[in-house]
Amino acid sequence: MKQKMLYDNRYIEIRRKKGLIRINRLVNQNDNDYNKLYQIAEYFADKGSVVELAPKMSRSSNFEYESLYYDLIGTKYEGKCPDLKIDGLWYEHEGFVTDNPKRAFRNMLSHGLKQSNRIIMDKPDLTERHMKRCIQNRINNGEDIVEIWLRDNYGNITLLYKKTDG
Repeated sequence: MKQKMLYDNRYIEIRRKKGLIRINRLVNQNDNDYNKLYQIAEYFADKGSVVELAPKMSRSSNFEYESLYYDLIGTKYEGKCPDLKIDGLWYEHEGFVTDNPKRAFRNMLSHGLKQSNRIIMDKPDLTERHMKRCIQNRINNGEDIVEIWLRDNYGNITLLYKKTDG
């Protein structure tokens, strides 16, 4: 496994109840999704997790990429830049801007699963039953889905799906 090098100590650390939020200094706090990502980080840190917010690195050098996303090297997500790391696992946040909730859910799954098999998405106006059925259909078709979390308009986050071994 490659080691983190250049950006190891480039974090702002914020203690939260039982956990910790680490914000990489390259994160643009003016990005339009920063507040949602920070709210997600607060939720998990308050539960005792260590949460790292990662910068968007669309055109980064290999050295920068390897120093931040070293644990994705050699995986199907190599070259991808998920939004945050919670207790050492990468998660992608997905939001939507359409008034068609079925399309929004489908698109959030499709886009999110390109970055990580763990997704935290803004909750569309759909039943849990419908969303779970869509997830199961994707799994039946061979997609790798480990966790799906929903974030509502009030910042509440709930687990929708978690893969169980067995």
